[in-house]
Amino acid sequence: ASSGSEVTPSFYGCTTTYWAQNERCGVDGESCRPFSQNTSVAFRCPSGCSGTVLGAARAVGTELPNFTPLIVGGGDQERGVYRGDSWVCPAAVHAGIIDDRTGGCGQLWLSGSYAGFVGKDANGLKSEDFNSTFPVSYFFQQGSRTSKCTDRRNDVYILDSVFSSLVGFVLQPRPIVWLWTLISMGFWHINYASEPRDYPPAPGDPMGDFLPTLFVGYALWRLVFRFVWPAFARLPIERTIWTLGFFWLGVLLNVVFADLPLQRLVASDIAQQPGALTALIIIIVVVIIIAVNQVRVIRKTGYLPKYLTLAAVGGVLIGLLVAVPETGLRLHHYIIALVLLPFTAFETRLSLIYSAFLLGMFLNGVGRWGFDGIIQDESVIQGDSVSNSGGIPTFLNASANFTGLLSLNASSPANASRVYWQPLPTNESYDGFDLMVDDVLRLSATGQNYFDLAEIAGFFVGDASASNATFFPGGSAAANVNATVAALPHYLRLAYTTDGSPGDFTRAAVAYPNGTFVMPEEG
Repeated sequence: ASSGSEVTPSFYGCTTTYWAQNERCGVDGESCRPFSQNTSVAFRCPSGCSGTVLGAARAVGTELPNFTPLIVGGGDQERGVYRGDSWVCPAAVHAGIIDDRTGGCGQLWLSGSYAGFVGKDANGLKSEDFNSTFPVSYFFQQGSRTSKCTDRRNDVYILDSVFSSLVGFVLQPRPIVWLWTLISMGFWHINYASEPRDYPPAPGDPMGDFLPTLFVGYALWRLVFRFVWPAFARLPIERTIWTLGFFWLGVLLNVVFADLPLQRLVASDIAQQPGALTALIIIIVVVIIIAVNQVRVIRKTGYLPKYLTLAAVGGVLIGLLVAVPETGLRLHHYIIALVLLPFTAFETRLSLIYSAFLLGMFLNGVGRWGFDGIIQDESVIQGDSVSNSGGIPTFLNASANFTGLLSLNASSPANASRVYWQPLPTNESYDGFDLMVDDVLRLSATGQNYFDLAEIAGFFVGDASASNATFFPGGSAAANVNATVAALPHYLRLAYTTDGSPGDFTRAAVAYPNGTFVMPEEG
């Protein structure tokens, strides 16, 4: 639909993008076409997308942004053009098209190839610079912001709070009925309001986890809540206040602690994310203080030897799980909640508070992510981050006879714009190379150990469309493309491949138009 007609916007998630990471768009990005089109795209974003961040460093030229939304460009004065791999919804917040607190709708234009993306700080978000070429870009249609697409999920918080208060204070059901009510309400609140698995929310996957959640709920009744809640039968108002307040705090864990700089309890994240170690230390100190008090309570009841035995058995089991080869321990927060809940099965106000919070925390985990295993394959834990599991290729120093992109002119010597690297090692199982040029796969699964940067211009000729915000100064004519490509630096990352699958890529080497070649940094 054109910008002037009524359109139904497509639901976009917080990480929706027009370009996949590394080699996933295929050679020359063929799997991620179209790069441009003559009609605008109407989209709808949820609220809170500025809090969705990268969980592993992502290469943007020589930069490695991490723990921030992926936004590249948007700072040029004319149209605010973003690189195609920028997440659309955070970019729309950055551009001022939608409000992060309420979500909203907008329209964008896929504008084809572009060069010289300008970063800037705007609306609480920072975008990256990228001073080279990219085959797909987009810009937002100014004035496309509308109030008719407000994310109404915040209203559900009020509705659920009122309903749970009505049940707790007025109806005052039997404790086991109260437990089923809270579990059902919390689980579906997460899946339809606070943290849906998809946009728009779909019931299929959550329903597969709901019945196991109910089973776990009954186990928790037998282990914990049948001892705690009946003890406050004569104090129903106080019991409901403490229970509801801390239950919803646990259910909304992702909202309440959104700014906590600790994404995952994984050693690599804790080491890399700024503030993560400090946050973890504070959490550990708080947990120790709580644990010391609970140990005091358990000792008074006479159950301390039994609990210590159970804790020792659990420690041995975790040690055995850690020893499983090619896997890693993953302490999901629903698992932490289940481990701690039995230690709150006592008739004290603090146990009432702890158990309510941990029940909400358990639902927050399984409601959003399901019952993930306590151990997972190392590749799953690693995600998009560097695996450090094998070797990486080596560019030849100063890249042999690379003298710049002057070979785009007829007077330049042959092969002057070639970049070379070491051939495949004979004592390894690698069978080829993948080469990323300006974060686009240009060479794949081949034993060829060079690439001619003069070929880059050919990838862009003819890619313009009627609405293209093309970087070509005078259009897509070959002479204009050559002039632009030859004037820019180009970023090269290289990886070994095995059976067509790449390993870790190098950091970016930089080939400057004057013939300077900068070797990649370590890491």
